[in-house]
Amino acid sequence: MFNVDWGHLYDLYNPTTDICYKNQDTIEAMSEWKSEDDVNAEKAKVSAFEQDEKLILSYDYADSWEFEVNIKKVDN
Repeated sequence: MFNVDWGHLYDLYNPTTDICYKNQDTIEAMSEWKSEDDVNAEKAKVSAFEQDEKLILSYDYADSWEFEVNIKKVDN
C-alpha cells in the first residue's frame, strides 16, 4: 500500500481469533452490522497480536482492496 491516506473505511481481521479490528469511522458507518466481537482498532494494543500471525486488512469497501498483514515481531 503506497500513498494511502486512510480516507476510506477499513478493518483488520484476525482469522485465527475471529476478531475484527475496525476504525471508529467504520464502526459508526456500519453500526447496524456491528458484532460484539468487533474491537476499535484505534484503541487496540500491540499486545493483542502475536508474532507470525497473519491478518487480513480490508480497505475501501467499494474497491474491496485486501492485503495480508504478517506480524513479524511484537515489541511490547
